[in-house]
Amino acid sequence: MKGPLDPRALSELYMRAVLPCLSELALQDEVSGAMIAGWKSDFTFRLLQHLGVTLDFRDGRITHHPFRVLYPDIDFAFLSERHLNEFFDGKIWPPPLIMRGVWRIGKLKAFSALADRLEKFLEGKGDLLNDPANRRIYTRLNLMLAGFGLKVLAEYDPFSQAILKSLPEGLAEFTIGGQAGATTWFDNRAGNYDAGWGTPPRQADVTVRFSDIEVACIALQDKSDTLADVGLLKITVDGLVPLADGLNVVMERLRDYLEPPPQPKTRS
Repeated sequence: MKGPLDPRALSELYMRAVLPCLSELALQDEVSGAMIAGWKSDFTFRLLQHLGVTLDFRDGRITHHPFRVLYPDIDFAFLSERHLNEFFDGKIWPPPLIMRGVWRIGKLKAFSALADRLEKFLEGKGDLLNDPANRRIYTRLNLMLAGFGLKVLAEYDPFSQAILKSLPEGLAEFTIGGQAGATTWFDNRAGNYDAGWGTPPRQADVTVRFSDIEVACIALQDKSDTLADVGLLKITVDGLVPLADGLNVVMERLRDYLEPPPQPKTRS
């Protein structure tokens, strides 16, 4: 039994796994980069009575920090996990408390449009993925999300914690051939979990490699025949295989949190 979804885990996923993807979106998507060109601002997001995170906007780039700066330009605060989760899920009422920057209307609107664009690419719905350039962005963002999501679930989700305790310790990397910098990694060390995007801090104990962006795109949509792809060397796993297999189970838990349940059909 996987057990219920933890509201705090979902809040942390939004702040520490979804928001970091904005940094990659600004780099890979020209439209997103243009939205924030020339910005020199700090946005913070937090639950009241809890530590928060910061998005640092500088000259068309975004850096995510896992802490809250003291004097941000715009400070979003949420009354509870439910308040934050419903806001990130698209429910605009009640809105977040804007503790600083309430009159920066232009930047608030621009950030809202940027967040909508991130959601569009992460979900990959409709005809978005018909364009190869969009498939590339979708794939990179979702691979990045998976790595940071593993760390959050390791810290806040009891089901994931039980799985990870049963796995060998070690660093796993997931990478895409032909894509510079497209590597997400997770370090499975009890009490000292870590994750990142880009070159890992040390040699990986297991490497899962997708041969190209198209193979990775299909795999991240959960539409691939994994056994066939492994047999054809479209996906290779080198090193500590039990660690990679177990992390795949935790990644499925990530879908439970971030993919909305199907809506019941109504009679016409």
